[in-house]
Amino acid sequence: MNIINENANVHIEADTYGIFTNISLSNANRYEQNVFNDAITQLLSPINNPRYVILKTNVFGKPIFNWSFACPDVFGQNDQRVQIFKKHLIKSLINVKLIYIRSDIGRKILIKCRKYSYITYNNSFITKRQRLTKWQ
Repeated sequence: MNIINENANVHIEADTYGIFTNISLSNANRYEQNVFNDAITQLLSPINNPRYVILKTNVFGKPIFNWSFACPDVFGQNDQRVQIFKKHLIKSLINVKLIYIRSDIGRKILIKCRKYSYITYNNSFITKRQRLTKWQ
């Protein structure tokens, strides 16, 4: 795939409570770091309008919409990259599907992913707007 050179290393650090996580890339040039940062941001952000959705399935193949993520654009640009990305995801997540969203069935799945995704649910609490009232 050759998006990032082979000498680059991913560093993942978490606090003792597992609340905050720091993900960084070392031994990479600025362009590669920007590509990596964009991919991680798209993967861990609420699902907007990706080309593919990553959907975890149970043992019987039934989708688990809580575990749905947007496929980063750097991988979703062509089918070859998507298949390589899927192969690596299967190694770590075992039962996973990449769903093409630009079809009728894909749109229905996208709506369910947006509705039930844990990341979207969590983001609604983080960015919740508060109503302020001011007494004079």
